[in-house]
Amino acid sequence: MRINFISASMLKSIAALLILTVCLYTQDDHIQSWVQGHKNSTTDHLSNDVKKIGLYSILTFVGLGLYGYIAGDRKAVVTFWLGMESFIITGVFVEVLKRSTGRSRPNTGDPHDRWTGLNFSDQSDQLSFPSGDVSSAFSVASVVASEYGNAVVPPLVYTTATLIALERVHNNAHWPSDVFVGAAVGYFTGKAIVASHRDVKESFCVLLTLIRKLKQLFTRTRKKPSLKSDDSSTGMRT
Repeated sequence: MRINFISASMLKSIAALLILTVCLYTQDDHIQSWVQGHKNSTTDHLSNDVKKIGLYSILTFVGLGLYGYIAGDRKAVVTFWLGMESFIITGVFVEVLKRSTGRSRPNTGDPHDRWTGLNFSDQSDQLSFPSGDVSSAFSVASVVASEYGNAVVPPLVYTTATLIALERVHNNAHWPSDVFVGAAVGYFTGKAIVASHRDVKESFCVLLTLIRKLKQLFTRTRKKPSLKSDDSSTGMRT
């Protein structure tokens, strides 16, 4: 069975995003200077609030998974594990990009076009591209929004992810193009994971499938002693 992870429309969207990324990249210095020049106590307080919202979002997502298991809500369980799969795949891809490009963060004072290439040090000053926080936020948000496509959930999760992106630029931790690419990577990874899950008409979540296999193995292991016991008791009766 062929699984279409990326549709033609998604490829067009990716091409458009690449063009936008290049345009945004050329304006990174100007945008960053404007943002830093307009910071004040109010924006600082709002930025701190966004950090708290990000933490609450993580707890809410974990709570969704726990609720699914406790209440027997399969949709909540599948959404949680698809989100986790998207989160992990996105994280690995982003880490490879960070280590491969070695872009300087804006808070180092380096210009936006400072790229050092391969970087395997523990210093995060040269690991600006793309934003890990933003990619993680959008990787989960896109899954949750796809699974719960009502009038409330998608705007809520995407607004939260966007606020996290703005907070990273406000705090001078990332260039605008860093957060833009991070958002795109997370968004499209989540969409691809959900598309693969729906294509096969069953849970395609690798993590969920692995857990089910382990559970089946554990169940079979527990059943074996009881079967032997039943056979021996039958023999005695005979």
